[in-house]
Amino acid sequence: MKDIFTQVLQISLTGSIIALAVMALRFVLRKTPKRLICLLWALVALRILCPFSIESRLSLIPKSIADGQVVSGLTAYREPELSVQSVPDGYAESIPVDGEFIFHEYQTPSTVPANDDLMSILAWVWITGACVMILYAVISYLHLRHRMAEATRYGTNIWQSEYTDSPFVLGLLRPQIYLPYYIQSKDLPHVIAHEQAHIRRGDHWWKPLGYLILALHWFNPVL
Repeated sequence: MKDIFTQVLQISLTGSIIALAVMALRFVLRKTPKRLICLLWALVALRILCPFSIESRLSLIPKSIADGQVVSGLTAYREPELSVQSVPDGYAESIPVDGEFIFHEYQTPSTVPANDDLMSILAWVWITGACVMILYAVISYLHLRHRMAEATRYGTNIWQSEYTDSPFVLGLLRPQIYLPYYIQSKDLPHVIAHEQAHIRRGDHWWKPLGYLILALHWFNPVL
């Protein structure tokens, strides 16, 4: 588990640098098509999902980070440094102080917890947080499916329900469009066209993928 967490830390660190670069570019490329911004975020997702990276002299990632030196420095095992004398347990030594002899009893130093133990604990904290987020998503999805079971058909893969406040797309292989009843008839064609554009663009796949990345890197505030 610790080795997997170490790999996730490395990927999360390099992915954060690329994500920060995309955030900076968004201020520069304000007038560019939104499709370009989505493509840039797709590159961030690709870097986070790939366990390896292509080396290049033009890379934004510093060599120490790309080579894993930063993460390996945090996870490397360190021998505890002992500042007391190495003497047998219970050994008494007489020390002259102001003409009198003071007997000092040495204790065998206890072992200092290694950095490796801390990483193991953090690895279990990470996997627990990821499992909680994934479990939350599954329960929310099943609850939403249950609420939409009483929706009425409006058209092909289009439904209306009183249990939703805004239009949305539900499903991966067979995406369905759900609409609230309060939308006026004159606005329905535009709203349906908007949701159909989401399906054509594959947003019903990108959204769960983005949430999965967030669940695995929940500890990273940048991501």
